[in-house]
Amino acid sequence: MVTQQVTITNPSGLHARPASQFCRFLRKFKSKVFLVTEAGKVDCASIINLLSMAIKQGTTVKLEVTGEDEEKALPEIAEFLQNLKE
Repeated sequence: MVTQQVTITNPSGLHARPASQFCRFLRKFKSKVFLVTEAGKVDCASIINLLSMAIKQGTTVKLEVTGEDEEKALPEIAEFLQNLKE
């Protein structure tokens, strides 16, 4: 498992549209991706899980990536999440 802290910069936070884009982006990786906040830990494969976290702009989250392509996947996923816009 590899981890990295990421701050959400999208002015609207991680609402339905960006959460959907993020879930779709993750499909290209074989590893499982989890997002951890003070509220808990969720599997990012589910948009419902992501939306339940109610993540707002400025929130720092921890990405946890585990699987056969975790080393390659983590930097790409972190960059995508940090630069996610409407």
